Amino acid sequence: LSMDGLARPNVTCLARHPKHKHLVLAGTCPPAVYLSADYGSSWQPLAPLESLPSATRWTFPEAPYRARVSSLACHAEHS
Repeated sequence: LSMDGLARPNVTCLARHPKHKHLVLAGTCPPAVYLSADYGSSWQPLAPLESLPSATRWTFPEAPYRARVSSLACHAEHS
């Protein structure tokens, strides 16, 4: 995997699409989701999570208590 395009390089989870193996998602801390369409060689940010109304209340129960994306899933019927 490459870090090219990951503005938030603290990756906390990864998911690969079950049918389109070249599509990979990365979740980060602070919370953001990135998409790679080339097996993780380069990344593009998806819609910013900070724009969600609940974003100011996000936390994590363990130190350093910073919010993060802890899991991702890809729907098999959507690319």
